Amino acid sequence: MGKLVVCLDVSESMGYGSPQKLRQAVDIAIEAVRPLEAKTPIGLVIFDSEPEVLLEP
Repeated sequence: MGKLVVCLDVSESMGYGSPQKLRQAVDIAIEAVRPLEAKTPIGLVIFDSEPEVLLEP
């Protein structure tokens, strides 16, 4: 069984631009997760200067 870990850059620079880069990254992550089977382990890591695991797969 495979696992998916999504890593998102949440640094301040991701909030600039139109559309915001962070919003685009979140939307793409959602699209990547959506087709997976419900039993597929998914993890989420955010990072700025240091990584933070929000969800273990």
